[in-house]
Amino acid sequence: MLWASWIVMAAAAGTAAPPPIAEGEVPKGWVVVDPPREAADWSCINQSPEHWKVQGDSADRVSIVAAAATADPGLRVELPDGLLVGENRGEWGGSIEWQPKRPGGGFAYDGLNPAVATVFNGDVFIAEGLMHMDQNRGSVLRFGRGDGPRWRITDPHELGAAPTAGVRANNSDWMLVTSVGVIRMELPRLWPHTLYRNRQWEQIYPDSIRPLGRSWLIGARHGVIRLVPLGERYIEQWLVPASCRQLKAPDCKCAA
Repeated sequence: MLWASWIVMAAAAGTAAPPPIAEGEVPKGWVVVDPPREAADWSCINQSPEHWKVQGDSADRVSIVAAAATADPGLRVELPDGLLVGENRGEWGGSIEWQPKRPGGGFAYDGLNPAVATVFNGDVFIAEGLMHMDQNRGSVLRFGRGDGPRWRITDPHELGAAPTAGVRANNSDWMLVTSVGVIRMELPRLWPHTLYRNRQWEQIYPDSIRPLGRSWLIGARHGVIRLVPLGERYIEQWLVPASCRQLKAPDCKCAA
C-alpha cells in the first residue's frame, strides 16, 4: 500500500509550517529514537506535559500538532437523512443518538463509549470502548438499514482493548488504534487483524493515526510513534523533539 503522504511539523496553532518532509525524513527539530525499554521510562512518558497528534488534510499530507492546539469535534456521522451523534462521558458512560431530519424515528443507544466511526457500503461502523482503572474493553458495532428505514445493530465485535482513533487504509480496511496497539479491521466481514501490539501504550494514550508511505504515524504523549514495516511485522520507532530526546527518571525532566 503506497500513499502520497507527507509530514508537516506545526508546533502550535498559528505557527507557519515548514516545507513538507517526505517519507523516511525527519521534521526539522525532531529526532528518531528507540522506544523506551525500562518501566521507569514509560512511567516518565505518562507524566509528559506534551502530547502530540497526527492529522491529515485533503492532499493526504500528515501534520504533527500539539494536542492542546486541536479541538475534539466528537463523533458525528452525517448521512443524507440525518445524523448519528456519539457522546462519550468516559467512566460515566455514553450513547449513540440517531437524529433524523424528518420528525419521528429518532433513538438513543445507551451504555457505550463511542470513539470513532466510518461508513462502508451504506452501513456505519462505530468503535467504542473504555480504559479506566482496571477496565480496558472495546468493540465495533455495525449500524445498518439496507433498503428500509429501520436501523439494525449487530452484536458487538470485541476488540480486547479500548479504541482511541481510526483511519481508512483503503476502501474496505479500517485501521484502529487501541490502548495497546493497532488493529486492521476488514469491514466486509468485520474481521480484525492485529497489526501491532504493545501493552505499554496504556500509559501514553495514543489517540490519532495517519499513514506515511508504508509506515504509520500515531500521536501520543511525549512524541509520535512510527511503525515501520519489516517483512511481515512492524518495528516501533519514536519521533520526539530534539530538545527532549529523553525523559530522565526519577524526576522525568527533558534531556537532549
